[in-house]
Amino acid sequence: MPLIRTKNRQEVFEKRIIFKISFQIFIFIFFSQQFIIAENLPNYSWKNLNFGGGGFVSGIITSKTEKNLIYARTDVGGAYRWVEATKSWKPLIDWASKDEFTYMGIESIAIDPSSPNKVYMSAGLYFAAPSAILRSNDYGETFQKTIVDFQVNGNGNGRNNGERLAVDPKNGQIIFCGSRDNGLWQSADGGVSWTNNASFPVPFTDNRNGVTFVVFDDQSALKNNATQRIFVGVSQSNTSNLYVTEDGGVSWSAVANQPTTNLMPQRVTKAGSFLYITYANAEGPSNPTIGAVYRYNISTSEWKNISPATLPFSGITVDASNSLKIMVSTINIYQKQLWDGGTVYGDNIYRSIDGGATWTNLCINNHLTADISKNPWIGTAPQLHWVSSIEIDPFNTERVLLTSGNGLFMSENISATKSTWAFQVDGLEETVPLDIISIPNGPTVTVVADYNGYVHSDPAVAPATYLKSGMGSTTGIDFAENNTQLGVVAGNLNCKYTQNGGITWTAMYSLPVAKASKGSVAISADGATMFWYPTGGANTYYTKDLGVTWKPILADVALKNRPVADKINPNKVYVAQSNNLYECVWNSSTSSYTYTNTVISSVNSTIRTIPGIEGDVWLPCSFNGLIHYTNVSGIKTTTAISSIKTCDAIGFGKSAPGKTYPALYLSGTHQNGIYGLYRSDDQGASWVRINDNNHQFGGLGDGTFIIGDRNIYGRVYVSTSGRGVIYGDDLSTTGVINPTEKSAFQLYPNPCTSLLIVKGDFSLIEIFTLNGLKVLDSTKTTVNVNNLANGCYIAKIHTLQQTFNQLFVKN
Repeated sequence: MPLIRTKNRQEVFEKRIIFKISFQIFIFIFFSQQFIIAENLPNYSWKNLNFGGGGFVSGIITSKTEKNLIYARTDVGGAYRWVEATKSWKPLIDWASKDEFTYMGIESIAIDPSSPNKVYMSAGLYFAAPSAILRSNDYGETFQKTIVDFQVNGNGNGRNNGERLAVDPKNGQIIFCGSRDNGLWQSADGGVSWTNNASFPVPFTDNRNGVTFVVFDDQSALKNNATQRIFVGVSQSNTSNLYVTEDGGVSWSAVANQPTTNLMPQRVTKAGSFLYITYANAEGPSNPTIGAVYRYNISTSEWKNISPATLPFSGITVDASNSLKIMVSTINIYQKQLWDGGTVYGDNIYRSIDGGATWTNLCINNHLTADISKNPWIGTAPQLHWVSSIEIDPFNTERVLLTSGNGLFMSENISATKSTWAFQVDGLEETVPLDIISIPNGPTVTVVADYNGYVHSDPAVAPATYLKSGMGSTTGIDFAENNTQLGVVAGNLNCKYTQNGGITWTAMYSLPVAKASKGSVAISADGATMFWYPTGGANTYYTKDLGVTWKPILADVALKNRPVADKINPNKVYVAQSNNLYECVWNSSTSSYTYTNTVISSVNSTIRTIPGIEGDVWLPCSFNGLIHYTNVSGIKTTTAISSIKTCDAIGFGKSAPGKTYPALYLSGTHQNGIYGLYRSDDQGASWVRINDNNHQFGGLGDGTFIIGDRNIYGRVYVSTSGRGVIYGDDLSTTGVINPTEKSAFQLYPNPCTSLLIVKGDFSLIEIFTLNGLKVLDSTKTTVNVNNLANGCYIAKIHTLQQTFNQLFVKN
C-alpha cells in the first residue's frame, strides 16, 4: 500500500509539472506580443576594450585543494578568477556601483581550503575610504559585504604584501584579517561580523602598513574545532615583526631569533613544517633597496638564511609536489633581464631545486622567451618589474604565474633551459583611461595613465603597438572633424600633434607657460587651431602655428577648463566654467576671440558638441541633470531634459537606423530613480537603460567619459576607475529572440530547483522572464537559479556565431 501511494504521489507531481510547463508555454505563445515589446529593449554585452594588459597586479592566490582555481588581485582594477577553458580572466567586481568604487582596490584574497567555492576579499582604496570584507560562496560570481571599522588600502604602499586574509583550514567559519592601522581582526561566522583581536601586540606601525600576512599552521593542534597555531607578520623593522599564537589568538608572542635588522616581512608561504618568508627594508613596492629570504622550521624553531642575494624580495612559492623546488622574486630593482628580443631592466626571478642551497637567476642565466601572440604591443623583451607575487601551480608544477607592474605573466615550461613567458592578461585590464575619441571611418583611440594610449580598429583585439606619443601618462586627445588625419594630444610636460592620423607625433614648437603638462586639448573642425588647458594652468590657450605662439583664448576672462571645439564652425570653441558656458568665436578682423556666456548651473567640463550641427552642445550638470544648448542664427536656447535627474557624463555615437540625429549616451540618474548608463535615439526625448546592476564597473573614474562609436550604432565606450575602457554592444534589438531549438545545447535538470546545468560550447547564458525582463546571466556551465521565483523562463545562450533560446522551468 505505501508503494502505491508513493507511485500515485509521483504521478500527481509529474502531471502538475507537465500542466505547469504546458500552461506557461501557452502563455508564452499567447502573449507573444510581449516579445515584440521586448524586442525594442537593448540587450547589451559588456567587455573590455582589449588593451592587452597594463597596470599593477598586486597578488596571485592559488587554491591548494581545487585544480585551476586561481585568483588575481589588483590595486585599482578589482579581482579576477582564472578560466582555464579559455585561458582568460573573469572580472569579479564589475557589480561595484559609482558609490562603491573603493571596492575596486583589492588588498587581499583568501580561499577557504575546506570549501574552495568560498572566497573572501578585503576591499578598499586609499586611507579614509570605506572598507569592506567581501564574501562569496560561488567562486566570486556573487558577493555579500560587511563594512568594517578597520582600514583597507588596496592602492597604498605595501599592497604587494600578503596575504593579510586567511581562513582556518580546519574551520571555515574562522577567518583572520590584518589591518593597516588597527591591528588584527577575526571573524567566527564566516566573515559576516568582525571583532578586533585586542591581545595582538602591534595595533599599528609607523609606515601605516600594519599587518602584512596571516598564515595558519594546518599541522598544529585543534581546540574547539579551531587551529591553534597562527603566524602573523608585521610591517616594521629593527624590532620583532613575526608573532605566533598557540591558543587560537588568545595570546601572542614574538617568534624567537627572528631576523629584524633593517628588514620587515613581505610575503609568506608554508610548506610542510617550514615557513618561507621574504624580507625587504621597506614595505614596497616602490621603495625597498635590500632584503633577504629566510626559512623557519616550525618544529625546531630554527632559522636559515636562504637568500640568493641581498636584494629586496617579495614573491615566494614552493612546489607542492617537491618542497626542494622554490622560486622567489625581487621587487623594485632594475637589473638586467635577458630576453630573446633584447635586454631590459627590472626585477629578477630566482629558482632553486635544492631547497635554497643554490639558485639560478632565470633572467640572467637563462634567456627568457616572450609569447606575445595576444599582446604584440608589449614587445619581445617585456619588462618584469614590481614582481610582488609568484606562484607555482599546485596541480601543474611546470606552470608558474607572476605579477608585474604591467600585468601578469605565465610560464608553462619552467624547468626548460629557456622558459617561455606569455603575457597572460586576456580579460584582465587594469589601466586608468583618461580620454577617448571615435573617428568616423577610422579607429577608436584612447589615452591612459602611464601607457600613452592605444589605437583600436577592433575592440576585441589588442593593438599591435601603443599610441606612439612618447609621453607616458597622456590625458587628452582630439581630432579635426573635417580632416581626421589631424589630431592633438596632451601628456607629461608636452602637447603634441599629428598630421598623419597618429602614425607619428611631433612636439609643439613651444609651451604656452613653463612646465605646461597634461590637461585637456581640442582641435578646430578644420584642424587649423589647437587648444590646450594644461593641468593647474592659469588659462586655456590656443595656437594657430603648431605651438610657435600661444595665447589665452580670452583676454579678460581666465578660462580654466576643458576646451571643446564646434564640429562645424572652425572658428568656434566652448568652455564650461563656474556655472557658465563660454561660447568663443574667432574674429578675423581683430585676430582675437570674442565671447558670450550663458549661465548653466553646476555644469561640468565634459560637454559635447554634435557633429553636423553648428552651435549644438550637450552639458552634463551633475546633480542638476542634463542641459541641451543650441545657438541657431544667434538665437540661443537652453533646454533642461526633465527625465534626467543627475548627469555625470554625456556622449554621442552613430545614429539609430532611420534616424539622422546621433544616438546620445549618458551616465546619470533617470526619473525612475535608477543611476545607470542610458541611451536615447530621439534627441533626448526618451531614454533606456543599457547596463544593469551587475555591470557598473565602479563608476566612470578619472576619465569621466561615455561616448558612442561613430561607425557602429549601439556601441558605447565608458571609462572606469581602474578597469580600463569598457565597451558595450547591443547584441540585437531584442530582449528575447524567436525560440530556436538546438540539439547541441541542453539544459538540465528541467524542471530544476536550485542549479541549472548548460551542456554545450557557449560564451554567455542570459535568463529572462516571459515578458522579456532579464534576471540573471552567467558564463559558467552550472548556474545558480535558487533565487528565481518558481515559473517558466527563457535561457538565451550565446555562442561566437549566433544565439539560441530554450525554455526551462524553475520549481
